[in-house]
Amino acid sequence: MKLKFFFGLILIALLSSFHSGKQVNDYFGQIPPDKTPKIFAPQIICLDNRFESRGAFSPNGKAFYFTVVNSNFTSQKIFFTEYKRGKWSTPDTASFSKKFNNHEPFFSYDGKKLYFSSEGEKIHCKIEKICS
Repeated sequence: MKLKFFFGLILIALLSSFHSGKQVNDYFGQIPPDKTPKIFAPQIICLDNRFESRGAFSPNGKAFYFTVVNSNFTSQKIFFTEYKRGKWSTPDTASFSKKFNNHEPFFSYDGKKLYFSSEGEKIHCKIEKICS
């Protein structure tokens, strides 16, 4: 009986330590997602004069990157906001996305890199050689 109790306490301790490593965010004051689709963070992330898509929270939940497309679909930028001192910063164009069209950000499995599609350097391809 004592052995079961001891293992039960160890299990509870382990589970609580895993829980403490979970994402730390408040979903921009929204109710966490369920089965009913809803506009995400209206007037914070989702604004009336643009289209937003492909959001990615950092593994620790303290950064959020997302694609913003203007209303006539001529510009695609990655925006960024950060959770600091108990509140989210005002979303703005990520520093690497100011010059070229960039979109669809996502984190590597270990959370150390952010990948995205870009129209940065133009790539020219010919059938007889590798793209350069």
